[in-house]
Amino acid sequence: MNAPVAPKLIRSADESAGAVIDGTAHSADELREAVTRPHELLQLVLTQRERLFTSVARASNLWWLVGAMLLGTALYAVPFGVVLDGLHFWKVPALLLGSVAICAPSLHVVGAFVGTRLSLPQTLSLSLLICSVASLFTFGFFPIMWFLGATVGDGATARALAGLLLSVSVLAGVAHSLRSQHAVGRLREFRGPLTPLFLLWTVLFLFITWRLALVLDLGSST
Repeated sequence: MNAPVAPKLIRSADESAGAVIDGTAHSADELREAVTRPHELLQLVLTQRERLFTSVARASNLWWLVGAMLLGTALYAVPFGVVLDGLHFWKVPALLLGSVAICAPSLHVVGAFVGTRLSLPQTLSLSLLICSVASLFTFGFFPIMWFLGATVGDGATARALAGLLLSVSVLAGVAHSLRSQHAVGRLREFRGPLTPLFLLWTVLFLFITWRLALVLDLGSST
């Protein structure tokens, strides 16, 4: 007699097409290596996103994942910061990580209140997906920003273009995080209104990111 096949854990947002998220979560060794090899962040959060979603849903070794995303965000955002304002290169990593640090507690507390049953590392993982993906996009954009800065004579125009690329990076991170929470939210364990909560929290996150950008003087031409 054939052994019963265990059902897949969660389904993707494209469930109508029959796509099923890979039920293989990242092992502790894989995530530990990601901490010591931050160049693998692209594979971790984008290329293997189905495994990432499963790891978050199962709360599997998430503190290592949190550490990998924190370190990766700090490192990948630096080149864009250097091109934007060499002496204040830290401002771009500070914008991405600072926005999450300000907003993540509200997501965790309100989520517990409405019954989403997200653990602290799950909340941090979903939140840090935004800044880790955004930092990867800024890394991809920094050669473009360097070229524009070198060839566009108007400094104000160059900074406006930098603001546009940074905004696109943050929005890409938001889109990826929304996609991940939608997949995680399909688990039976999360009975609370995870998707509406996360949508409202995303609006708050974007507002705080904008305000923090002003505080860090990222939008000025000086």
